[in-house]
Amino acid sequence: MTDPTVLLLHRWFEEVWNQGREEAIDEMLAVDAVAHGLGDAAGQTLIGPEAFKPFFRRFRAAFPNLQIAIDETITEGDRI
Repeated sequence: MTDPTVLLLHRWFEEVWNQGREEAIDEMLAVDAVAHGLGDAAGQTLIGPEAFKPFFRRFRAAFPNLQIAIDETITEGDRI
């Protein structure tokens, strides 16, 4: 696994979700990144780290012991 995008994805799940490092969101999520399928209380799509963080906090509060294991990573074109 040497593809930098795949490495970033693995780092995202490890640091953001498994370790709960909110500051890693700022390090890895672009300011114009769109969190497809996620919305705020008003139904607006989450764009960028500041919009994503409230979702992250609620999710981690609901599942404080969350651990995600990546068994396989499949890439096809621009999708992982």
